[in-house]
Amino acid sequence: MSAGPHPLRWVPALTVGLCTATAAEVAVALLLYNGPGFMRSLTAVLAIEAASLGLGLWAVQSGRGDPQEELRRRWLFCLGAFLLASVFTASWSLIEALGGTALGQGLGLAVVAALPLYGAGGVLGAMAHVERCEGGGEMGSVGGPALIGASVGFAVTGAALPQVLTPASLFLVCVVLLSAAGLVYGSVLDARLSVLVRGRAPGRLGEVRVEDRLVVSRGGVLRVLLEGDHLRRWSSLSGEAAEPWEVVAFQALVEPGRHDAAVLLVGNLEDILGKVVGPFALVAVDTAGLAPQGGVPSLSSSAREALLRSVGEGGYLTFGPQLPGSGEWSFPEGWSVAPYARSVALDGAGGDVPERECILLGAPAGTALPSALGSFSRVEDGDL
Repeated sequence: MSAGPHPLRWVPALTVGLCTATAAEVAVALLLYNGPGFMRSLTAVLAIEAASLGLGLWAVQSGRGDPQEELRRRWLFCLGAFLLASVFTASWSLIEALGGTALGQGLGLAVVAALPLYGAGGVLGAMAHVERCEGGGEMGSVGGPALIGASVGFAVTGAALPQVLTPASLFLVCVVLLSAAGLVYGSVLDARLSVLVRGRAPGRLGEVRVEDRLVVSRGGVLRVLLEGDHLRRWSSLSGEAAEPWEVVAFQALVEPGRHDAAVLLVGNLEDILGKVVGPFALVAVDTAGLAPQGGVPSLSSSAREALLRSVGEGGYLTFGPQLPGSGEWSFPEGWSVAPYARSVALDGAGGDVPERECILLGAPAGTALPSALGSFSRVEDGDL
C-alpha cells in the first residue's frame, strides 16, 4: 500500500518563502533608508534580489547526483547565508559609518540581499527536484506554499522591523525557522517512498526499468522490474534475499535427479505449449508475465488443455506470483488444489506492489499437496 500524503509536507516550502521575504524586505529597508550610499535605487535592489532568487532556483541541475544529498547541501548553504546576514546586520547597527560608505552598501547588497535569496532559491529548487525525481509531490507542493509564505513574511517583517525586532534579530529568527523546517522536511522524506531507477531499456510493451524503492521510516528496500505499466517482478533486498517463487516451488516439489522438470522457456505461452513435449514433474506459469497479454483469461481452450496434459504422473501445475482471479482458471474434477502465500513487499513501497506473493498449486488425483512450500505457507481460500 502506498503511503498517504504527509500532513506537514507544505510547511518547509512555506517557511523558506517566509524567510526569503524577510531577507528581501530587510535588505530594502537597510540599503535604501540608512543614510547615503551608492545603491539607492529601489529598482536596482529588487532586481538584484530577484536575480539572486532566480539563480538559486536555476542552479539545481536535474539528474546530477543524489537529489536528497543536493538538497542537504543547499539547505546548509541557506542556513549559513542567513547566519552571515545576521552577523553583518548586527555590525551595521553597531558601526553607523558602515552603511554610509560605498563598500558598506556593496557588502550589504551581497550579504543581506543576494546570498540569502540565492540560498533560499537553491533550497526551493532542490525541493522541487526531489519531488519530481521521487514521485512524492503534487502540483504546487513547493511553489504555492513558498509564495504564501513570502506574503506572510512581508507582512510580519513590515510589522516587526520598525518597532519590535532589529534586522539582526529577524535574520536569527529566520535561521531558527529554517532549521526547524529542515527537520520537518526530513520527517516528510523519511515517511515517503523514495525511488531510485537502477536501469532502463526499451521493451516490447514499453520501457523496461529496474527500481529500488525505499521508505526510510519503515526500513527495507524493495527492487522491482517493470515493463511499461506492468509489474513483472519484485524482491525484497532487506535482510536475506527471498528465493523467486518458481525456484521455491521447484525445490519443494521436485525430487533431486528428476530431469523432466528442468525446462525454462520464455515467451508467448501459446507458442511455448506448441513446442514442448511433456509430461513434466512441475509446470510453472508466470501470471505476472501473462498480465500484459490479458492475464489467465487470455489463454485459449487449447492452451488450457495443453497445460493440463503437460503435467506428468505425480507432477504439479503452479501459478504465481499471484493467483488467477475468481473464475479465470479451474482444475479438472478430482485434482487436489491449494493456495500458498508469503509476505514480501515493503509497507508503503507503492500501490502496484502486492503485499504478498501467492502460488496456486494443483496436482492430479492421488498426488498429495504439502502443508508448506519453503517460505510459502498453505492458506485457506478465505484468508487470502
